Amino acid sequence: PPWKHFTSEFIWFHRPLSDYWKAFRNAGFEITDFEEPRITEQQFHLAETEKEIKNAQNRPYSVAFKLQKI
Repeated sequence: PPWKHFTSEFIWFHRPLSDYWKAFRNAGFEITDFEEPRITEQQFHLAETEKEIKNAQNRPYSVAFKLQKI
């Protein structure tokens, strides 16, 4: 992923989205919004190749959930 601009190490891993949904529900939350940020033209310089840009445009590298306690 085009994350080479970070200066500190971190662990990242993929999980099925259903794992998140179930964990939130089991913790007493409902999902009120969901976003899959994609790379923008202003971020293209973070990618090393055209292929990385295409991948980032078609496959979000992160997700964001808005939750509400129920």
